[in-house]
Amino acid sequence: MRRLTRRGLALALPLFAVLAALWVSPPAAVASESFPFAEDETIHLIVPYRAGGGFDRVARLMQPWIAKSLSAAAGREVAVVVENRKGAGGRRAYEYLYASPADSARMVLLDNQGAGLQQVALGAEFDLAKFTYLGRVNKSDPGILVRKDLGITSMAQLLERAAKQPILFGTGGAGGADHIANLILQATLKENGLDLPMDFVHFNGSKEVLASMNRGEAEAFLGSVSSTLRAVNDGYAVNAVVFAEERNRFAPDVLTAFEQEVPGAQIVVEAAGVSRVLIGPPGMPEARAKVLSEAIREALHDPEFLAAAKEAKLPVIYASPADSREVVMQHTKALLQHEDKVRAALGGS
Repeated sequence: MRRLTRRGLALALPLFAVLAALWVSPPAAVASESFPFAEDETIHLIVPYRAGGGFDRVARLMQPWIAKSLSAAAGREVAVVVENRKGAGGRRAYEYLYASPADSARMVLLDNQGAGLQQVALGAEFDLAKFTYLGRVNKSDPGILVRKDLGITSMAQLLERAAKQPILFGTGGAGGADHIANLILQATLKENGLDLPMDFVHFNGSKEVLASMNRGEAEAFLGSVSSTLRAVNDGYAVNAVVFAEERNRFAPDVLTAFEQEVPGAQIVVEAAGVSRVLIGPPGMPEARAKVLSEAIREALHDPEFLAAAKEAKLPVIYASPADSREVVMQHTKALLQHEDKVRAALGGS
């Protein structure tokens, strides 16, 4: 057996040191070196509305899975907290994020309809084009829900009935997103030679609209197909048309506006569609944006999360950061095309 000489020992020591370092540095420690958030940073997932509402429920459902994905990427526990920053129809949260440092650990669950109205007609101090887009959580296709006793099951029949007597549309509030979507629908049809006379009765939210329809009062409602599903299941209303490029999974037998050849259908899709999109501050460093967007994508495809979302009746329809930005930009463009109608609905503000 050969003995290790003093010179051999001197040559071997650096190799032992390298091997020892590799042995005590598990993959988690290596991964954390490139993770762009410091160990003492907490990532804030900001909801622009009150606690307990629909957006809040979505954020709190996602939060543990986003934290799980970030922790796996970091090789250590990463804290993600939900923060409600309500006020001014979401404007307070959007302006807060817009003014935040580019490298702040903040993201907001954006409501494309509310944010679009704030920017186009209410003088908000933010530019939707400048936020950092991280991915879409879900979207809701708009459709025209009609009382079943009216016997209307298509857009053509709706127009035929409206020619005799204006359709009484219920809305979730004067100047709200669905009220404005109705006016854009009406204007778009008129630009294409079709007349859809409407009267409005305004309520405090869509639940009151549906209750009114169930009582035989309001005749129609332009709203999310998924949120009006109960009215269809309860048997007092039907969808006459869905404004989407493909048939909606909650109403697979209802023809889309494109299948029914409704003129200007694309504008209504862009103006009335609801998307929940995660955004970061303008100019967020690429490394941070990449880590967050990848964690969001992984979280929203996690089988356990999808099972929890299904149980909570939350349809998850993910879209990439680039596609999410495009959806929001198209919505804002549609509002700008009908800015006069938007401002009129908001009382000339």
